Amino acid sequence: MLFLKLSKSRIVSVLSLSMMISACSSETPETKGAQHLERAQAYQNQGQYKAATIEYRNALKNSQDSEKALLGFADMLNDMGRFQDALRLIDERAPEQPSVAMKLERSESLIGLRKYLSAEKVFLSLKDPSSPEAQYLKGQIALGKGNISQAKRIFMEMTTDTSSELSSRAQLGLGLIALGEGKAQQALERVSLIASESEDYPRAQVLKAGIELNQGDLEKAEKTLTDTLAQLPSTDTMLPEKALVLERLSYVLTRLGRSNEAYVYQKLLAEAFPGANEVSEKYQVAVESFKAQDFELAKSTLESILEEYPSHARSKQLLGVIAYLNGKTDEASAYLDSSVDPEVADSLTKQIYAATNLKLNEPGKVLEILGPDAAKSESASTLTLYGLAAISAGDRRSGEAALLKAAKLDETNVQIRLALATYYRQFDSSAPNKELAQLELAYQAAPAEREVLQQLLGFYLRQGQAEKASNFAENMLKKSPKSYSAHMVAGFYDLSQNRPENALEKFEAALQLRQSDDEKVEALYAKGRVQLALAKNDAAKSTFSRMVKEFPQDERAYQGLFGSLLRVEGVEPAREQIQALGQRNAAAAAFLVLAQQALMTEDLPLAETYIAKSKDYQPDPQRLERVEQAFGYGKAMAALSQQNFKQARTETVTLLRGNPESLRLLGLLTDIEIRDGKFTEAEKLILQIQGIDRTHPVLNVLRADLSLAQGQVREARTYLSDAWALHPTDALGQKLFRVLSGLNETKARQEHLDAWLEAFPDSQAALLFKAIAYQGRGQNLRAAELYERLLSINPNSVAALNNLGWLYFEKGDDRAEKTLRSAMALAPDNAAVLDSLGWVLYKAGSKSEALDLLEKAYKLAPENAEIKAHYEEVKGS
Repeated sequence: MLFLKLSKSRIVSVLSLSMMISACSSETPETKGAQHLERAQAYQNQGQYKAATIEYRNALKNSQDSEKALLGFADMLNDMGRFQDALRLIDERAPEQPSVAMKLERSESLIGLRKYLSAEKVFLSLKDPSSPEAQYLKGQIALGKGNISQAKRIFMEMTTDTSSELSSRAQLGLGLIALGEGKAQQALERVSLIASESEDYPRAQVLKAGIELNQGDLEKAEKTLTDTLAQLPSTDTMLPEKALVLERLSYVLTRLGRSNEAYVYQKLLAEAFPGANEVSEKYQVAVESFKAQDFELAKSTLESILEEYPSHARSKQLLGVIAYLNGKTDEASAYLDSSVDPEVADSLTKQIYAATNLKLNEPGKVLEILGPDAAKSESASTLTLYGLAAISAGDRRSGEAALLKAAKLDETNVQIRLALATYYRQFDSSAPNKELAQLELAYQAAPAEREVLQQLLGFYLRQGQAEKASNFAENMLKKSPKSYSAHMVAGFYDLSQNRPENALEKFEAALQLRQSDDEKVEALYAKGRVQLALAKNDAAKSTFSRMVKEFPQDERAYQGLFGSLLRVEGVEPAREQIQALGQRNAAAAAFLVLAQQALMTEDLPLAETYIAKSKDYQPDPQRLERVEQAFGYGKAMAALSQQNFKQARTETVTLLRGNPESLRLLGLLTDIEIRDGKFTEAEKLILQIQGIDRTHPVLNVLRADLSLAQGQVREARTYLSDAWALHPTDALGQKLFRVLSGLNETKARQEHLDAWLEAFPDSQAALLFKAIAYQGRGQNLRAAELYERLLSINPNSVAALNNLGWLYFEKGDDRAEKTLRSAMALAPDNAAVLDSLGWVLYKAGSKSEALDLLEKAYKLAPENAEIKAHYEEVKGS
């Protein structure tokens, strides 16, 4: 160990210092604070910023955040270019009613961060906005916001007082404005007026060197920068002015072929900002990869930057943009939330950030991102985002105005036209011509755009203009005979009109016109599905086999092939062949399809087996997650059906861990608690759902279920009526009908049934109830028509077959026996069906078979008086 020998004089110095410290120990905190502040300012004046930082912190600690210490520290941080630190310091420690000086210092931090809107708020809060300092602030804000004429006027007025330091700053501002206007000579004249002793002199000289560089005079630029560097003070921390001079000087020397000298300055910068050069180079590689659309390389490069520098904002922003372009909205939001300041972000990042939040249904955040001035923007894309967000947030008038302005700025932008059409369809349905006008303008701009064609056809169909829809479908093919999209849209239109043969022709034509693999897959899948619908099972099998061969990782290929094999060969051979193809092609998609099919048949063990096998072949994570969630949901539903509430609850809670705000899962958990009699827990869950989305229609349905479970039928009726008014569904219609029936509200039930059928004309339950109502009133012809219509939708409706067979019997129609035998084939143990067929056979003279059926019916339902009467009459005859 080395011992340092101190001279006598040194010992005396140390002892003296010790005595001073001892003497100071009795001083008040305020005195200590003043001493620390004095030392901080002395260190700062000597360029010892690290020591000054320590002393400023001590000064703040001992003076209870005195304004003098706070202002001095913040001012030094701003001088060092540490604007964020200065802003944080002021915001955390400044009093609730800050002084003018504090506000001005805060505005300097905000301007350094390019947060001009926030700085403008500070300016508006000043009591005396006419002071020179306030006017300079106003000029900087105007310049930052691009209001050049206002900034020029303010700075010109400030140059009249040449004795003020602000005069030099105003000259520099005017120089920047002149340079921006392409007036280089005028800019040089402005900066030449700034004295060398001014603190703005270094920045003025950098501006001068930049002009000389642009004029190609490298030698002059080098001299200007070298002279400036010599005048800059020596400090223990690299200040922004010096860093800028070194960076420019290195660039100029490299251009002059003096690389060795340039390297000296580059090394100084590297030592002052370790890792900055490497990060800059890596980030540039990522940017170039992004521009070349090599997103994987860009992503891996950016991730490597974040491993070493986790707070590198630009890397996070670009990763957020890449995630958004890849359709990963949640991932994009995570990156952008932690890195984007909407006030200073570039327009592309800001728009993507806004679009991400719009997808996540956070319109309020979009409006905050785009800012209050967005409605005055001249950017069509910004106005479109603002308009959509404003509409979603309930400000429809502002939203429509923004969209109309965007459409005027970019008249051929189809997406803006479609957004306006959607707005008029949803919120101004009384004026359909407005929607049609936007759709026609979109069609005029892009006659082969698929979404335009779909929406125009949809408009005509919704308006009941079947002939116009048919003519449009025909004309769009004539106008774009070689358009893949036109043929696909026409094909799906034919399907909607129950013309599958015509649809098949369109899909085959589209297949020939496809221009990408995605289009080929879609056309093949559509063709195969129509072939299945036409019972062309072998042709469908051939189409889907081709899909599997050409696109062995596409899930739709295996879905279609399984469906065709199921019809031709049965379920087990179909499973075996799909499994073999999955193994041969190393395709996880095949096993996920098999898992889905097993879930549809509620074969949970088999589904679990296929899910496990899919993991041998690297399945798509998102697709695997969806199937596993469906499997978990199936387990929960199976447990619930068996009234195993504990297991159902466990399965649902497990799923909720990965998706805690899933309304579907929260609704299921609420249903479990209701059925288990845990009404208090159910009420808490309903409140939780309300906190996520207070307008969601499931809330009233769950409240109705809870009321029914507690015997509060009239409360349930109110909730269901409200739910139906807000968001009618077929299932909701049936639930409300049953409650009204239970309350014996005959008129209300009839009115609801009519509204239900009007909203869902093909609802099987509504058709059945309406037919039963007609039959009960003796209106048998109308009842029979509805039963026949129901059977055209679902040929396997046992109730419709039974009731229609009985009506046929009553009017002497020979179809009665055949219809009732179809019902019995589907439900061989249904007492009502056995009774109907047995009685019809008895009346037709087939007593022996009739007796067998009626005896079976009686054993199944011995309390049914009508069945008992039929059985006893036939038995005693």
